[in-house]
This record gives sequence, structure tokens and C-alpha cells, in this order.
Amino acid sequence: MTAHATGLPSPRVLCYTDHGTIKGGWILMTRIPGEALWDSHQSYSDEELTNILAGVGTWSHRIPGFASPYGTAVCGSNGGRIYTRAMPKETWRRRESPEDIYDDMLICTWNMKDSDRFKKEYAEACKLKDKSYRVVFGHGDLHFSNIMVQDGRLTGIIDWGSAGWYPEYWDFAHPMSTWCDEWGWAVDFLYDMPGGEK
Repeated sequence: MTAHATGLPSPRVLCYTDHGTIKGGWILMTRIPGEALWDSHQSYSDEELTNILAGVGTWSHRIPGFASPYGTAVCGSNGGRIYTRAMPKETWRRRESPEDIYDDMLICTWNMKDSDRFKKEYAEACKLKDKSYRVVFGHGDLHFSNIMVQDGRLTGIIDWGSAGWYPEYWDFAHPMSTWCDEWGWAVDFLYDMPGGEK
């Protein structure tokens, strides 16, 4: 509903049914035209890719105008747990501020702090505590497989299962946490999105 309120083309949920005692369920939703940017990015020029991601960035700038009904809490869209691939068990309990969640994040990397390979990265991660961030509505899993395009333009964003209230940098930084070095080109394009320079 928040995505639709910003004017972003995204699937509309028509109905849902659960599996009863089994975790999960089925969602019937409308279709977004086009194909995933991940599957089609090689057919676009750098200029077209930049324009597509500018559309994503423009949308992401509209979302902070929506005040969270949960104050400064970092939480799922319903105020509860966060579902994210950034955590070992793919879920995080609700935390009452971005500062509270950093301890959880750093605990996951504690064993890296003394490693020669990751010492620099761990020191960088600790800098999160040096700055204050707003909590905004975010997709939670924004990567090229969830960005739909057609004829060189953004047609919508899909897979809102990880959406929630996150620190404002989340949709930029989270996808990069799961990418290998060979995908550096994708990181470059994300930084080129409006807001990516921050």
C-alpha cells in the first residue's frame, strides 16, 4: 500500500491463503509487465541503465515522506520482525532505533574483527555508530532481480516480502552485501542512483 501511495507501479495483492499448520502461503497478485533487470541488463546501454536506476532513485526519494507508524523502530511493515537475507537466520527482531540494531549487525561479524582479511571491513562497519540515520519505508531486498523493466524504462518493483521500516541507507547497502566482486558494475549503477552518493 505504501508503494502504491508513492505512485510506484508494484503488484496489487488480490488474495492470500495460508498453508494451515505449515509456515507460508500463496499470494495471488497482479502482474508487472516486462522482465527483471538482472535478466535483461546486458541488452541496455549504460545510459539506459542509468535512466532506469534514476527512476528507482526518484521513487525511493518519495518514500521518506511517509512517517512510520512505529516511530524510530526498525521493523517489518507490520511493526514486527524483519525478514532479510542480511541475517544468518533471515529474521531480525524489532529494534526500537537504528542504533539498537547496529549491535545485532556487529555481533554477526564479531569473529571477523581479528581476521587480517576482514579487519578493515569490520572497522568500517563500526562507523555506523558514528552517524544518526532516519528510519524510512524500504523495499528491504532491492536488487536487479526485483526491478522490472521494458523497452529501457522502469515498469515496477516486485517482491515486497522484506519491506519494512529501515535506516535510510538500507536499500542501497543491503543488495551489495550479497554480491560477489564480479558484480561491481551493479554496485556502480546503484551509487549512480539519486541519493546513492550519500
